Amino acid sequence: MNWSRLLRVFYSLLVFAFPAFLAGQTSISGTINIYTAVTAISGNVNLDVNSSAGFAIGDTVLIIQMKGATINQADASTFGDITAMGTAGKFEFATICGITGNSIQLQDILLNSFAVGAGNLTQMVLVPRYQDANVTATLTGAAWNGTTGGVIVFWVRGSLRLSAPISANSLGFRGGALQDIVSACSCLNAATLYTSYLYPSADWRGALKGEGIRELSVGTEAGKGKQATGGGGGNDHNTGGGGGSNYGDGGSGGNTQNSTCFPATNFCRGTNPGIGGLALSSTWYSVPESRVFLGGGGGAGHYANGTLGSGTLPGGFGGLGGGIVIIVADSINGNGNTISADGQTIPYTATADGGGGGGGGGSILIKSRAFSALALTLNARGGNGANHNWPASASNCKGPGGGGGGGVIWHSGASLPGSVSVSTIAGLKGTRSGASCNLSVNGETDGIAGATLNSLVIPQSIAGGGCGPLPIYLISFKAEQNRNEIQLKWEIANGYSGGTFDILRSADGYEYNFAGTINSSNTNYYSFTDLHPLKNHSRYKLRVRDADGKTYYSYSIEANYSATSFEVRNIYPNPVFGPHLLTTEFSLDQAGYIQFFIVDLLGKTILHKEQFFESGENKFEMDTHNFSAGTYLMRVFDGKRVEMRRIIVTGN
Repeated sequence: MNWSRLLRVFYSLLVFAFPAFLAGQTSISGTINIYTAVTAISGNVNLDVNSSAGFAIGDTVLIIQMKGATINQADASTFGDITAMGTAGKFEFATICGITGNSIQLQDILLNSFAVGAGNLTQMVLVPRYQDANVTATLTGAAWNGTTGGVIVFWVRGSLRLSAPISANSLGFRGGALQDIVSACSCLNAATLYTSYLYPSADWRGALKGEGIRELSVGTEAGKGKQATGGGGGNDHNTGGGGGSNYGDGGSGGNTQNSTCFPATNFCRGTNPGIGGLALSSTWYSVPESRVFLGGGGGAGHYANGTLGSGTLPGGFGGLGGGIVIIVADSINGNGNTISADGQTIPYTATADGGGGGGGGGSILIKSRAFSALALTLNARGGNGANHNWPASASNCKGPGGGGGGGVIWHSGASLPGSVSVSTIAGLKGTRSGASCNLSVNGETDGIAGATLNSLVIPQSIAGGGCGPLPIYLISFKAEQNRNEIQLKWEIANGYSGGTFDILRSADGYEYNFAGTINSSNTNYYSFTDLHPLKNHSRYKLRVRDADGKTYYSYSIEANYSATSFEVRNIYPNPVFGPHLLTTEFSLDQAGYIQFFIVDLLGKTILHKEQFFESGENKFEMDTHNFSAGTYLMRVFDGKRVEMRRIIVTGN
């Protein structure tokens, strides 16, 4: 019997039942993460960062790309539509194995490719790890500043208890700032109708857009067009800003209602409010995609009085989007508290000018096996747009702001227990009020609700070798269950002596513990029997250490499968002449995504493809004309196990 595991479960039950036992937990509060921008990536294993301060060898980190989508930039209603997502929103955990100045070496090769540099904004976030933890005062994070921040992320190996809330409210993408620019419109102006979807910043014809998953291009910073997930700014004259988005659309801002000064025949009458941010929905939130995003910022309302401090300033800025929360824990005791990533509700009322759009809801990702019976609330709600009040003259209401779209709550189970309540509601459109104001709705809309998703899979790298040359080339690594034992078998491509194979075992695929060791010998075949495997399921990886102290971590495998999910039948032609297609034939027990990696003998990933296949016999073809002549390893990965084959390329 695994007494240590039984005692840990017993202890967790005591914690849930009796708060007096909390003394053994780590108290956490405030900001626990450290953030740094990634400026370069080579070989998917070496990272250059702005600063390595606060990071250490052995630390777990989150690599996450905040932006990088490509959008339509035509001056039309399609402005801001996503034409390519690129690697925006991609994320995964990694472990630091080396630090040299501001260069970081990772223990494992990154599964995802991340883009860096202008317009992409990838960051590395320190992920604190705790055995048991208790949130004793509000836990939060650094707000997104245009380069880093916006994320709260941590692991708890045992139980997480909330004695206070976790809040990523308003930590996301920034709303459009208020610009104090005198409008050229007047009561006698009837020359031009300001309908463009884009204007440069500091242009009186359009207010600033909210921030989204695409960097703003020079000359398009303002105007009613959405900025992907950022809401559009209101156009002249005094229209409302659009709400930011995430899973759900942001709402549109409101029009200015006609008055004796700006009648229907006047082209400055304010009928072009900001358009709400674009919904990402299930297109980009899915297990195959494995992406996560900050809530989009709301667009600013049009402000044209030209006098700061007039009382109209506060209500016109766009709302901040909600941040991102990622928690990995064995069990969570909500204790009646809340984890939230809400977009900002505009807290002020606009008067003589347009109101700003609400911020889009953020994202909450939770991987946990159990929740206590004590209540836990998860919120990723859109923020409300700015209200408007105009008491000065009849029928002269300005546009209120649109509501922010709802965010995402994504958990690892098939469903959440009744003790966990969730909300991804959208923000409301701003209201109109005032004794002499026409109160009818005129263009402004609520945002669209977000969603609660299940079956979360957090990406993790599958192969290693970031710190030093690889001492071996692992051809296969398999696990077989035999009654109450797990037998591991692996094959290497070259004879290997003078080193050791450490077997590492994990209950969750994130934290690995030592399970045994095998000394290497001059053979290509090895095995190890785990006499006391973890119940239900476990994952294994190899830590290979050579005589010079160099270390290599293998990809991980899952031990609780009863049959091979796929089998590679044939790869041909092999050797392959460079210009020809290389065909892989394989069988698949059930439909699913299969990944193909081509890796050179230094461990560098040359090619990575992922594709959905139906069950049965399948073929996958890849073009090798760009490959240099030489020997490569092909990895075929279904998310649980890897098959590897040696490939020889001749010619070019």
